[in-house]
This record gives sequence, structure tokens and C-alpha cells, in this order.
Amino acid sequence: MGEQLYWEDVEVGSEVTPLPKVATTQMLVKFAGASGDFNPLHYEDTYAASQGVG
Repeated sequence: MGEQLYWEDVEVGSEVTPLPKVATTQMLVKFAGASGDFNPLHYEDTYAASQGVG
């Protein structure tokens, strides 16, 4: 695992290592359930595309 990094330690223009985890539809649906955010933009591909996302 890489070095722990805190938001307040990052300066404008700094490069940070990208997160290796890719969000899946299943992960987004689970998060929607936990947070109560059921916006179809997050989990319906057709709707997201109609809104110019994805």
C-alpha cells in the first residue's frame, strides 16, 4: 500500500497516484442504497447517456 495522504497536504499542481479500484454498477447501486441517492444517472446507462454522461 502507498503512503497515506491527507487532503490538507496536497498542493495545487501535485500529482497523486490514481486509485486502482474501478466503480462497478453494483458498487454504485449499493452506495445509492446506503446514501439514499437514487438518481438514475448513477446506475442506468441509457439514462446517463441521454444526459450526456458516460
